[in-house]
Amino acid sequence: MTCPVCRAANDGTVTTCRRCKADLTLVVAVEARRAGLLGAAKSALAAGDFDATLRHLTAAEAVRGGADVERLKAAAHLLNRDFPAAWRTYQQGQVS
Repeated sequence: MTCPVCRAANDGTVTTCRRCKADLTLVVAVEARRAGLLGAAKSALAAGDFDATLRHLTAAEAVRGGADVERLKAAAHLLNRDFPAAWRTYQQGQVS
C-alpha cells in the first residue's frame, strides 16, 4: 500500500505510515473492504452465480478499480457465455 501523503510503500496492515507517520486507518479499511468484495466475487463465481459475482465486482470497482477487477469481470462474462460483454470489459481494461 502506498501512503497518500508521502507515497512511501507500507505494509497493508499498518495504520501509520512508516515515513511520515500519517494515519492510514481509513486507507486500510477501504482496502480491507475491497478485498472482502473481491473474495465474495470469487466465491460467487466459483458457485456459478454470475449476477452476484458482477454485483460484488461492481461494488469493489466503486471502492477502487483495478486490472484485477477487470480480469474477474471478463472471466465472469465469459463463463456466463456473454461474449460481447467480456470483449467490452477486456477492451476497457486495455485502455486504463
